[in-house]
Amino acid sequence: MAFNEVISSWAEDDISGILQQAPSPQAAARFLADFSGLVALLTKHPYAFRVRYRETRVVPFKKLPFKLVYQVIEPDIVYIIAVMHEKRSDIVWMERS
Repeated sequence: MAFNEVISSWAEDDISGILQQAPSPQAAARFLADFSGLVALLTKHPYAFRVRYRETRVVPFKKLPFKLVYQVIEPDIVYIIAVMHEKRSDIVWMERS
């Protein structure tokens, strides 16, 4: 069963900020491709990554220094809480979850 993704307004703001700060259009496109690939993976295998904090899971991007933070909400939703640089403090997304 495929899950549906819901992107929080916080995550939308995160993505917008990352795209605005991208050093080139190619870097922005690479980010969007990696993000789309992760979302596709999570909608098929939402439990593939372990819980880190209060039912919140974190998955790193494959080739870029970012992480996607999400929760699985029954019966069929992957709720994306944050998309952020891997060096940013986890406190940011913990306050959102």
